[in-house]
Amino acid sequence: MRAEVPQHQTGVAQIGSLMTQLQTAGLQDQVTFAMYNVFGRTLKKKGLTGRDHWASHHVTVMMGKGLRAGVVGGLEPKSGDYGAQAIDAKTGRGVASGGDVPFEETLSAMGKTLGAALGLAPAVLDANIAQGKIVTGALA
Repeated sequence: MRAEVPQHQTGVAQIGSLMTQLQTAGLQDQVTFAMYNVFGRTLKKKGLTGRDHWASHHVTVMMGKGLRAGVVGGLEPKSGDYGAQAIDAKTGRGVASGGDVPFEETLSAMGKTLGAALGLAPAVLDANIAQGKIVTGALA
């Protein structure tokens, strides 16, 4: 677990370096990056013992021509920690209630949104990913 944060930082830095090289070569609009964390961690520290696995949120980093810069979703207090909110697909904002992408469908929605950014047709995405919807607020 101690290596997890430095590994993420190194991975993002490497993607940043590669993006700079792609821009220099004029190829930045031909590559999309996606990095998904397989599970969340509690956001509150447990003293010196670190953090626990926490299924109430997950994190994905996506970069590329078809994606808008920004943060999608949000957090709210949950069970003594924080959990992901539902998402308003049109804006990408986290909402406490009334979001059209419930937390339980956010992983599927991430897959559909990445597919849409890559140019896949919504019908193809719906045929292959049963839940969720495209978060159009995340698309450029």
